[in-house]
Amino acid sequence: MVAVALLSSGVGFAAARWIKSPAQQAADAGEPPTTLLTAKVERRVLTTTIVLRGQVAPSRTLDVSLGALSEGAAVITRLPVKIGRSVKRGTVVAEVSGRPIIVLPGKIVAYRDLRFGARGPDVVQLQAALRSIGYSVADPRGELGPGTSTAIGRLYVDRGYTAVFTEETRKCAKPKTVCKPKTVKRPYLPVGEVSYTSAFPVRVSAIRGKFGQRAEGVILQLATSDLRVRSSLSPADRDLVRVGRPVEIFSESAGRGVKGKISAIGELPSAAASLDEQAGETGPSGHPITVSGNIPQSLAGQDVRLTIIAGRTDSPVLVVPASALYGTTAGTSQVIKVGEGGGRERIDVTIGASSGGFMEVRPSGDVLREGDSVVIGK
Repeated sequence: MVAVALLSSGVGFAAARWIKSPAQQAADAGEPPTTLLTAKVERRVLTTTIVLRGQVAPSRTLDVSLGALSEGAAVITRLPVKIGRSVKRGTVVAEVSGRPIIVLPGKIVAYRDLRFGARGPDVVQLQAALRSIGYSVADPRGELGPGTSTAIGRLYVDRGYTAVFTEETRKCAKPKTVCKPKTVKRPYLPVGEVSYTSAFPVRVSAIRGKFGQRAEGVILQLATSDLRVRSSLSPADRDLVRVGRPVEIFSESAGRGVKGKISAIGELPSAAASLDEQAGETGPSGHPITVSGNIPQSLAGQDVRLTIIAGRTDSPVLVVPASALYGTTAGTSQVIKVGEGGGRERIDVTIGASSGGFMEVRPSGDVLREGDSVVIGK
């Protein structure tokens, strides 16, 4: 028994002496030698891009509302258009209390009834609008005479409505002549029955009113068919971007992209607007930008990704990862070139363009070439 006990103790001592756990083996092995991380010097064209988010919206919208009624309650009696429908010039887009609201081309908002004898720029606009939809107007420019009045009457009749008239009493031409005063009716255009928009075609983007309800405020909204993307550019990126720069517009939800360009860059909002935004109210904090292009209607209202080409090198240049650059006490930049035998050489470089984590480097002389290895870390 004593011999067995002595033998067991010897075996246990030997096992403890020669058999070690993985943790103990790692501790005894010590730290591994430092490995130098390197990357190859490349030659490529560098493109600097800026990625933003933007909202696709019409370049202009028009709220169609009711003007003043001469009598009776303002009730929506007909809504002949639907959301998304394209609207041509001369189209009746709504009917209130049996009277139409007609859309015509023009930039001046209707502000008065246009009656026989009226003169002014709004009459010029009406005459041009009537001619654009096929009516002949022979009156002098800017004067609402018999020709313009007749065209107004046809405008209503061709759309299934009766024109409203103003009465004019004609007196005798000669005071001593025996005659009967004659009453003449002239069609005129009430201010509440026309809505002008500067661009056609337009489409119905929203309908606010409902059939049979009172016409209060905006009845419907029209939007121009040409779409724009509105976004905000940070002050740090402002110097990199110019009007006319190409932009890639991409919709993740639609899975498609189109080409565009920057058409406008605005100024920074005022300090008051910035405070409002910080309070969660309104206004972008950067430079407002507008991107135009042949944007399909299917992207209207979508949030899209904008990739702006801010700069591009004219030809392939020497590039290294940004982590390969080291600063010196003199304020210059260097890369550490690794030779075939493992030797290291510090090379002064001038930094150029940057993109995607790569930097253009220009060494003084032919001391750094494509394919060379440079240190990026340990």
